[in-house]
Amino acid sequence: MNQSQNQNNLQNYPGLDVSDREKVEIFISCRSLTDKDVLSKSDPFVIMQIQNPQTKQWGELFRTEVIMDNLNPNFSKSCIVDYIFEIQQNVRFQVFDYDGPNSSDFIGEVNSTIAQIVGSKNQTLILDLKDHHGKYGGKIILRAEKVNLVNDEIVLRIKGKSIKDLRFWGKSCPFLIFYRSSENKQPIKVFQTEVVERNLDPQFAIINIKAQKLCNGDYNMPIIVECWDHHSNGQHEYIGQTQFSVAELTSQQNKEFKLINKKKNSNAGFLVVQEVRLIEKPQFLDYIRGGTHLNLVCAIDFTGSNGVPTRPESLHAINQYGQLNQYQQAIQYVGEILLNYDEDKMVPLYGFGAKPKLPHFNYTQTLHCFPINGNPMSPQVYGLKGMMDTYANFLNFVELSGPTLFNPLIQETMKLAQLSKQQNDNNYYILLILTDGEIHDMDQTTTSIVQSALLPLSIIIVGIGNADFNNMDILDGDNGLIDSNGRKAQRDLVQFVPFNRYKNNPQALAQNVLEELPDQVVEYYRLVGQKPVQPVYQRMQSIQVQNVPQANQQFGQNLIKAGFMDNIINNAMMDSQRQNPQNYPPPPGNQNLQNYPPPPSQQYYQNYPGQNMNFSYNQGQVAPNQPYIPMNNSVNQNQPQNNYMNYPQNPQNLPNYSQIVAPPPPPPM
Repeated sequence: MNQSQNQNNLQNYPGLDVSDREKVEIFISCRSLTDKDVLSKSDPFVIMQIQNPQTKQWGELFRTEVIMDNLNPNFSKSCIVDYIFEIQQNVRFQVFDYDGPNSSDFIGEVNSTIAQIVGSKNQTLILDLKDHHGKYGGKIILRAEKVNLVNDEIVLRIKGKSIKDLRFWGKSCPFLIFYRSSENKQPIKVFQTEVVERNLDPQFAIINIKAQKLCNGDYNMPIIVECWDHHSNGQHEYIGQTQFSVAELTSQQNKEFKLINKKKNSNAGFLVVQEVRLIEKPQFLDYIRGGTHLNLVCAIDFTGSNGVPTRPESLHAINQYGQLNQYQQAIQYVGEILLNYDEDKMVPLYGFGAKPKLPHFNYTQTLHCFPINGNPMSPQVYGLKGMMDTYANFLNFVELSGPTLFNPLIQETMKLAQLSKQQNDNNYYILLILTDGEIHDMDQTTTSIVQSALLPLSIIIVGIGNADFNNMDILDGDNGLIDSNGRKAQRDLVQFVPFNRYKNNPQALAQNVLEELPDQVVEYYRLVGQKPVQPVYQRMQSIQVQNVPQANQQFGQNLIKAGFMDNIINNAMMDSQRQNPQNYPPPPGNQNLQNYPPPPSQQYYQNYPGQNMNFSYNQGQVAPNQPYIPMNNSVNQNQPQNNYMNYPQNPQNLPNYSQIVAPPPPPPM
C-alpha cells in the first residue's frame, strides 16, 4: 500500500484505530465488457472508491493500470485496504475505456462492500456492471486475499542474575524496557515489565507479546533490553542493557546475556532467558478464507412490556411513514453485516414471551421459542428483507405476554451448534437476541452460556428501550462468567449493547455490537484446537462467466428455491384428493382418520418433550408451571410416530399457487 492510499484509507475512519487491523488485498478482473471503440476493442481501467461512513462522501482510493484492446482484462495492480469487520465498508468500482489523459468513456459501475467480497465463496465475487441508464456493461470479478502480516505470539520467561545494586541503603528495584529498531534506526519502546521490589535476582512475570509488535515480524531484528532501578519519584536509574534477536533466542533455551552499562562501560549483571515459545495465532480472516461460515439466528422479544404493537408508544410500533422502530433498526444494522458471511442467507427467526396467533400456528399459552413464520419445521427466512417483512407481518398475529426467558432460545441454538460441531461442517452460529427487559431465568441462562463455550456459538444481546439491563452486563462476562455451580466459562462468547446509547449513530451501534465477534470466533477454534483450512483458489485468469445479467440468469433458480412448481403440483394433488378421497389413504398412524389431519394446533405441539420451568407467580408477570416447548424434531415416546409431527396443512386451506411469490434473488456467489 502506498502512503497516499493508506492515508485515504485511514481518513475514512476518524477516531478508529486501524493500525493493528487485518488487511485485505483486492484483485480485479473484468469479463465481456461493452466495447466502446469502433475500430478496436476498449482499453479498460478501474477506479475503486470508498465511502466515508460519517459524511457519506465517496472518494477515490485506487485505480488500476490501463490494459489495451481487451474486453476481458486481468489487472496487475491491486489495492490493500483495512478490513474492519464491525463497520459496513461501502466501495464502488467504476470501469472506463481509456481514450486519452483527459478523456475516457464510462462502461459501467457497481457498488459492494468489503464484507461482501470477503464473505463470498472463495472470497471471489462476480457482479454486473451497469451504466448510468441501467444498461448492462459486462462483469467485474473481485477477489479478496488476506495480507499476510505475522500474527505469531512470543512467550518469554526471563530472570535477572546478579543485577548491579545502585543503592547505598537497601537493594535496587529492577524492571526491564524492550525496544525494537525502526526504519530510521531509532529505537521504539514496545514493552515494559513490572517492577520487582528490592531483588538483585528478580524473576519477571511471563511476557506475552505479538511478534508484529516486538520485532515487526522480523525474527532477526535486534531487540534492545534495558534494565532500570525504579524510584517512586520517577527518577529511575539506568543499570545496563543487552541485545538479542528472536532467532537467537529460539536457537537455545536458558541463554544468558550480559548486561553492560554503556555509560560506564562496565558489567551490570545478567539476564537469563529461561523459556521462549513462538505460538502461531490464526486470525479471523484465516478461518473465513478456510471456509468457515457465520450463521445468523435471530430472536425477538414479544413480551408485554414492549407495549401493544398497534399503539404509537409501543417499541414494536410500525411507523406508517417508513421510520424504523428500534427492533427494525437493530435487525437491519447488525443483519446487513453478518449476512455477508452467511452462505445461504437463510436465517432462523424466533420470537419469545408471547402467544402466536397465526392461522395455522395458534396458541393460548405463552411460548418462549417459536418460529415467527409459523413453521416449526422450517423457521428460516431468506435474507434481510425476509427478516424485516416476516417481523412486520407477525405483529398482526401475536398476543404479547411474558415472562422474559433466554434459556430456551440458547438451548435451541446450542443444538444447531452441537450438530455442526459433530459434523465438522465449519459453521459458526451467532444468536442475536433483541430484548426490552430483564430476564427471569438468569441461573439457567448462565449455565447454558458456560456450557456453550466449547460450541461454535456467540450470543449478541441488544437491549431495546429504557429497561434495567444490569443482568446483561453480567452475562457479557468480559472478566469471566461464572454459573451458579461455580464453573467459569472458558471463553467470552456474549456481547451486550444497549440500543439507546447508539440510537442516533447506526454505524457506532453495529461497531460496538460486532467488534468482539472476530476474536470470539478465533478463540473458540483455538480452544478446541482447530486450525484454519488452507484455501484452494482458482486463478482469476481462468474464471469464465456467462455474459448474461444475473437477474435473468437466476430467475429459474429463484422459482425452484421458492418451491413454485412443488406448490402447483401439491395443489393439483389436493384438488384430486378432494374429488377422489378413496384413492388417497391416510398417512401411517392415522388409520382412523378419513382425511389428512387438520391444521396444527396446540395439542399436537404438546407432543414435543418439554420441561416444566417453575417460576413463582409474582404480580402477574410470571405464570406458574409455564411449559417450555422446544423447537426440535423429537416426539414424546408415549405417542405414535406418525405424521402429526410433520404438521401438514389442511388441504382446504392450502394457498393457491397463484399466490406464491418467489423470494428476492440471492446475491451472486
